[in-house]
Amino acid sequence: MPTGTRRSDYVLEAKQIKPTAFILFAIPAVSGLRIKGNIGFHVDDIGVPPDVSFGLMTFPLHGVLWLAYSTKTMLQWPPSTHFSHYDGYTVPIFMGGGPKEWRFAAADPTYRLENNELIIDLNFAPPESQQ
Repeated sequence: MPTGTRRSDYVLEAKQIKPTAFILFAIPAVSGLRIKGNIGFHVDDIGVPPDVSFGLMTFPLHGVLWLAYSTKTMLQWPPSTHFSHYDGYTVPIFMGGGPKEWRFAAADPTYRLENNELIIDLNFAPPESQQ
């Protein structure tokens, strides 16, 4: 059945969609586990207020923590889709650019378990700005 033909379907239309990047974390389902995420950008990369959204999708065996963001230099979509799969030790970050040159960064997240809470810290600011 084509999208938009069921009464429960929603179709969003826009003349232009703002470039947005997504980061996904798969997290095992553990009863009572709370999840907290902290993210940091350099002030020159992100707007005020920041253009960042997040959420958690839960499934029977795991959850997916998602983070969507847009930076000041994300003015247009790249000509092709970019997808990276990493093991969680380093997270590749699309920072924007274009039309001929694109900027990427990498962040090394930290993970902590404190009182039944999984805390994920992800900081994209360069080390000299983390003081």
